[in-house]
Amino acid sequence: TPTANGSYAVIVTQNTCTDTSACQIVSTVGIAENDFGKHLSVFPNPTSGQLTINLGAVHNEVTAIIRNLIGQETFRKNFESVDKLILNLQVEPGVYIIEILADDKKALIKAIRE
Repeated sequence: TPTANGSYAVIVTQNTCTDTSACQIVSTVGIAENDFGKHLSVFPNPTSGQLTINLGAVHNEVTAIIRNLIGQETFRKNFESVDKLILNLQVEPGVYIIEILADDKKALIKAIRE
């Protein structure tokens, strides 16, 4: 588990064999990034299609990415100078993860499409 921003790899050792994964950059560790999600409000959730996300403040650049539970991206939209997102979930009923990238912050939201 990363405790600071940086480059990380996984090292697996079994008997005398060792294998190392490719390095992955982690840049979302810290109080400021984790605090962003606390200021979001999402409604209605579950939704029959339209979902509103209040960001708590105006952000210059915002990207909303919707993924299904196996990680496939089903929707992506960029916004400029907004404090609220209105998303029309044109997806099959189920559970989705919405990733919100706002300026230099990130939050994940679970949404249920009825």
